[in-house]
Amino acid sequence: MTTHDTPPVEKPFDFPAPMLENPLPLVYVAQRVVEKICQGALRYQRNETGEALIGLITPTTENAPPEICILDTIPPMEDVVRRSVMFVQGDGWQTNISEWWQENWKLYREIHSQGRSAKWDVPLRHLGDWHKQPGAMIAPSTEDLHTARLHLEGMGTDFLLAPIVTLAEFCEGIPPAENTLIVEATSTTKAARIRIDFWWLRKEGRDFEPVKVVVRPNDYFPGLPPVVWWIKQRQRFDEELAALEKNGLEVMDVVTWNTRGHPPLDTCLTIWRPGTSRVVIALTPVNYPTRPPMWRVAPIMRPKEGQDLFETLLNASTKVPEGIIPQWTDEHLLVDGVKAIEAWEKTK
Repeated sequence: MTTHDTPPVEKPFDFPAPMLENPLPLVYVAQRVVEKICQGALRYQRNETGEALIGLITPTTENAPPEICILDTIPPMEDVVRRSVMFVQGDGWQTNISEWWQENWKLYREIHSQGRSAKWDVPLRHLGDWHKQPGAMIAPSTEDLHTARLHLEGMGTDFLLAPIVTLAEFCEGIPPAENTLIVEATSTTKAARIRIDFWWLRKEGRDFEPVKVVVRPNDYFPGLPPVVWWIKQRQRFDEELAALEKNGLEVMDVVTWNTRGHPPLDTCLTIWRPGTSRVVIALTPVNYPTRPPMWRVAPIMRPKEGQDLFETLLNASTKVPEGIIPQWTDEHLLVDGVKAIEAWEKTK
């Protein structure tokens, strides 16, 4: 059994009417997705588990079924229940990562909407969930069907994928089909043959149906960016804010912004010391604090009607010269950079 909260998605894909008569799709899955599924199955061999599937539906000819491309997975991290006959997933972690990828994907589409990459100029979406079942269960259970129908109704989507994962040793008497992958999987401590059977449920369908699956190399698909630091390291983010507040500083705004002209986006913090007439802007990269922020200063300005506050400040800002900030290490905090800038400004 599996239950979940679904990450946000864009407008549901509308299948062409002629295709609905025979809508079985072809599923392309990135090698990294297969590897993540196998590692999850190895880690929780005695319990049920699963992850959200993120990917694309690429357009085909009018009468052809869609091509569904699974690019990556999102594991649950909070309030997860994994038991021998139950799996409960869905939390803020998955939603935050989905929203982060959505923001970056919009920028990717703006850049790659023409030429060879135009095929990928479609919305990024939650496609369903893979689910490890106990024993020799290679198909979704009745409870899975009930949960899936609730999901389809609640989200207003046309379909969802539901790959079912088992240990192949329990399924020796069930021959593989076009919807089956069997993988020799290993980790640092375990090894096993993993069986993955791909199913989908249409909104108007009575039950799950098998769908043909093809594994493609990772570089066949566009890549999604790493998980941004403030999602991956929530404790670090809280520590940063606490240190700024302790030093009498206020964070006026936190936004993700295209400061480099390409994904991944930077996370930008506008920092103000009450009583002063300027702000410090810290533009943190996706892998902060391993990579240092870029620093800018700007006068406090009131945005014009309809303008964004951060964009107004960024456009009015100037770059902090090289050498003002001490050599950065991952033990430094943003407050250290702000204090260095304030010390420099006093010497001007």
